[in-house]
Amino acid sequence: MFIELKQFYARPMNFRGAMFFMLCFFVLTLGSAQQTEIFYENGNIKSIGMMKKGLKSDVWKYYYPSKQLNAQEPYSSGKLHGIVKYYSESGVMIGQENWVEDLLEDSAFYYHEDGSLYKSGVYLSGVYGGIWDYYHKNGKFQRAVEYHDGLPHGSWKVFNELGLLIQEGRYFEGKENGEWNFYREDGSLSFHGNYIMGKRVGDWYEVTPRGKKKRIKNPY
Repeated sequence: MFIELKQFYARPMNFRGAMFFMLCFFVLTLGSAQQTEIFYENGNIKSIGMMKKGLKSDVWKYYYPSKQLNAQEPYSSGKLHGIVKYYSESGVMIGQENWVEDLLEDSAFYYHEDGSLYKSGVYLSGVYGGIWDYYHKNGKFQRAVEYHDGLPHGSWKVFNELGLLIQEGRYFEGKENGEWNFYREDGSLSFHGNYIMGKRVGDWYEVTPRGKKKRIKNPY
């Protein structure tokens, strides 16, 4: 058993006031597996995990500079494989995904900063598939979106934080298609018209709060 210390300097980050930072590797050799720790310049740990034959293995943990846990990622032969969890700097879990050999698959859940559910759905071969549900911070339902090959495809309805409908229409292969209606925050119709593959067509109408309809000039 031996401990090997390695140091290297990262290239300057491409931000205003870019600065160099140093990463220190402490590699503890245990048979064919090596525990690797990477540190921020301030000495706080950045990540820790196992390496086998030069590839990430088992669960790796990543941290913010403040020492708060950032993410937990399981690896198998260098590929993400299993349940990945993400955390905010305040310690709240903000995401949970399932990975299969570096590809997003199956159920996933994402959360607002306060821990309430933001959206949930499934991945198919790394892209959105099926119906994804979205929620406001107050728990009210926001919208349900059906995805085909990662693109919105099908009916589209959006609700505000009071639960009132504010948009409705349809998507086809990721583009607005057919009749769309838009509503004010109080739920009254504001304007409506038609799309063909993402482009406004025909006449579009504005509806006044009193219900009077008037055609919109140059709606395109």
